[in-house]
Amino acid sequence: MAVQNPTSALYGLGPATIRIGIAALARSDVFSVASEAVTTFTEKTGRTAFLSVWGEAGATIVRWFPGNPPVITALALGSVLPLLYSATGHVYCSFLMPHEIAGRLEQELKTDPGGSTSLRQIRRTTRTSLHAEVSGAFIPGLRAIAIPIFDIQGRLAVVATAISNAAFPTAGDRKAMAALEAACRYATEKAGGKWPTV
Repeated sequence: MAVQNPTSALYGLGPATIRIGIAALARSDVFSVASEAVTTFTEKTGRTAFLSVWGEAGATIVRWFPGNPPVITALALGSVLPLLYSATGHVYCSFLMPHEIAGRLEQELKTDPGGSTSLRQIRRTTRTSLHAEVSGAFIPGLRAIAIPIFDIQGRLAVVATAISNAAFPTAGDRKAMAALEAACRYATEKAGGKWPTV
C-alpha cells in the first residue's frame, strides 16, 4: 500500500492505494447522493423539490421529486430558471464563478437593466445565509427555497430547491428550509465535500 523512496527514504502512496482512491472518487457521484438526500427530504416534509445543474442554457431542472400534495406548476424536467427572479438562479449567481454565468446574465440584464443593482444584494444575502428564497417573483403564488450542494473540490455541483404553494402554510417554511439545508449538507459531506462555514 505504501512505497519507500530509495533516495529520500520517505514513504508515499503506492500504486494500489492510488487505484483504491481513484475508484472511491469515481463512485462519489454527487448527483446520486443529492438525489438520495432530496428523496428523503420530500418523504419527511411532503414538499415538492427538484435538483438542477448548470448547463449550456442556464440553471436546468434535471430531477423532480413530487410532494404530498404535489405542487402543480408549469415547471418540469428541462425547464431553465432565471438567474435574477428564481431562488435557484440566486444560488447559481452567488456560487458559480462570474464568467460561468456571464452569457446568461447578460441576456437577462438586457430585459432588466436594473437587475445589476439587485444582483449585488442577491449575492451578499445568499452567500451569507447559504440559501435563497423567492416568493411569487418568478411564478405567482409559488414559494421557493434553494440551497447549494458542493462537490469534493468545493465547487457548486447541484442546487436543491423546494417549492410550495397555498396548500402549505408559510408557518412551516422555516422548518422545511432547515430540513433541506440538512439534506444538502449531508449530500455535500457524503460526496466528499466540505460544508461552508458562515
